[in-house]
Amino acid sequence: MFNVSGISIDQLAESELDVLKVSNAYCDAVMSYQGAQVLEFYSKVKQQPLLWLSELNSYQAGTAIRGGIPLCFPWFSAHSQHADFPAHGFARNLKWKLVNVIESEAGHEIIFELRDSNVTRRYWDVAFKLSMHIYCGEKLQLMMQLSNLDTVDIEFSFAWHSYFPAKTEIAKISGLDNTTYIDQLNNNKVQNQFEQQIEFKSELDRIYPLTRGQFVLEQDTQHQIFIRSTAKSAIIWNPWIDKSRRILDIRDDAWQDFVCIECGQIASEKVFLKVGEMIQFELCIE
Repeated sequence: MFNVSGISIDQLAESELDVLKVSNAYCDAVMSYQGAQVLEFYSKVKQQPLLWLSELNSYQAGTAIRGGIPLCFPWFSAHSQHADFPAHGFARNLKWKLVNVIESEAGHEIIFELRDSNVTRRYWDVAFKLSMHIYCGEKLQLMMQLSNLDTVDIEFSFAWHSYFPAKTEIAKISGLDNTTYIDQLNNNKVQNQFEQQIEFKSELDRIYPLTRGQFVLEQDTQHQIFIRSTAKSAIIWNPWIDKSRRILDIRDDAWQDFVCIECGQIASEKVFLKVGEMIQFELCIE
């Protein structure tokens, strides 16, 4: 246990999953060792939660946690060649190692690490080190670093599958105007978005391979969440009514309470990493 104030380690109720809790002058946060996943982040600065978490999670080891910021890695969605491989990769389903906790006047920095193992090599035969730095302060900031420790160049995709609290029917997303997207609900048809803001009137599932990396989720002037990322791609998703009824780990009416604005590198923007090189991506939410 790290001797740092404002930090505690606990288990989620009636589960076997360890979580680390952070409390400081700026925020209260909860993150799971499984997936190095931020589950909750309450901003004391804005006096509002910045993430949404489903109440129907089972919190069983190896089962993806619905909500917060799961990491989809080293591929996004279904595997392109193996239908039996886990959707969105293995990183969100494995327990990471907590390697450091650092306290400063700006808040706390939490560092998790995942390395290749017999489990990961079943799906991705690569030697790697993946680190997640989580900064809990006035803003929630994540920095992902991947080192290629293998003897060959590698490629991967990833996404921070962020769930944000929102009154979906009045929510608007800015920052994607004049951008090309893949409509996953229309046979992956490539289309251009000309409207200034995205509004939700039905199920929506779009991949934007190349974006400006800055988005605003707005319900009114008092409820705005700003998202910035150095990653180039984005995914906008809400299951709406029918699909929510088919998803077991959310309430039937939960579509009204969240939208996903996911940042990553997918589709045409997958990443190629040479032997011995390291790459990093950042996400900032406030």
